[in-house]
Amino acid sequence: MDATTREEAELVGKLYAGILHADRWQQALSAVTAHVGGHHAALMMVEPNSKGLAVESGAALMRGAGDTEDVFEGQGIGALMCAPLVRLPGGEWYISFQRARDSGPFTPEHERALLRLVPHLRESVRLRLRLTETERQAALAKASMDAIAAPLLVVDADGMVVLANIRGERWLIQNEKRLATHGRWQRVLQAACGKDGPARVGACRLQGPQEDYIVATPLAPDHRYAASHPQPLAMVLVRSASGQPLSLQGSLAEVFRLTPAETRLLELLQQDMSLAEAAKTLGVSYATVKTQLASLFDKTGARRQAELLLLVTRLSMAAVHGGD
Repeated sequence: MDATTREEAELVGKLYAGILHADRWQQALSAVTAHVGGHHAALMMVEPNSKGLAVESGAALMRGAGDTEDVFEGQGIGALMCAPLVRLPGGEWYISFQRARDSGPFTPEHERALLRLVPHLRESVRLRLRLTETERQAALAKASMDAIAAPLLVVDADGMVVLANIRGERWLIQNEKRLATHGRWQRVLQAACGKDGPARVGACRLQGPQEDYIVATPLAPDHRYAASHPQPLAMVLVRSASGQPLSLQGSLAEVFRLTPAETRLLELLQQDMSLAEAAKTLGVSYATVKTQLASLFDKTGARRQAELLLLVTRLSMAAVHGGD
């Protein structure tokens, strides 16, 4: 292995190591920039319907810059070398390397070095973009969970917590010891995660100072709270006698990702309307409400209409009269 090959192997390692660490990522890009003869570099998102470039690193943002010669003059750029990396529905990511005006053009060897590194640049940028999007979705999920006025947890069948809102984190700290040995808690989680059969809604009462009532529902694999987790998950809501009611229009609709139409149907079903009566009230066909009811079953984990209504009743009020 010659010196160039060894150096490029080290650069590739730095690129992949930087996927998870922002500071290492910048260090890797700086090393690649120097290797291909550049003085500066930028990752740019080119949007077809935009007049500018969204730049991740390098310059802040260039919009309506005009002719290429004007850009070069204004930025002090003497030479530019670009490579396409990742194409997305909203545009395409490029990497751009620049040399100062007094440093001359990029050489053929610089171009060959970039071509050798492009496959690794593409893969590392693709993975880093995916990681960034996953982190963004996780942050949004956490923020929406924190807005719910009750302890809310996302757990697997063994009780490992994947995500929890602020109230859920506090509740876990207060109840960690009794949960570790509570048979009903464990059985409810296993049922909701489908460990011993089809996943189904489960509920139990945890005896204690607050007599918390637990309702666990299967979580669809594509739910934003379950993103990228390999094991089946359940969503656990904790209700207590001292807790505030959860509204169907607010918290429960957010938890289960109910559409406005599904929420309206569920409200009518809670008023003891039949599906035919609900369809007439809503001004839609019977087939439409059947489709909406099937979606409600899918989102909540309920398998029958009575089970769905019982679930919502349990969640929307403090569980003073709940059973085991």
